[in-house]
Amino acid sequence: MLIDVDTLRRELPGLHYTVLRELEREVVEGSFHTGMAAVVQAVAQRG
Repeated sequence: MLIDVDTLRRELPGLHYTVLRELEREVVEGSFHTGMAAVVQAVAQRG
């Protein structure tokens, strides 16, 4: 993983997260980038 939830919170202070999670999921992003991937999903608002 390049970033985790704790690092994201530290790097982007002042955001209110409605979704913030780490998970493994299937990705399909072209013929050379398909399969299981560890991802961080985030939805946030300022202030």
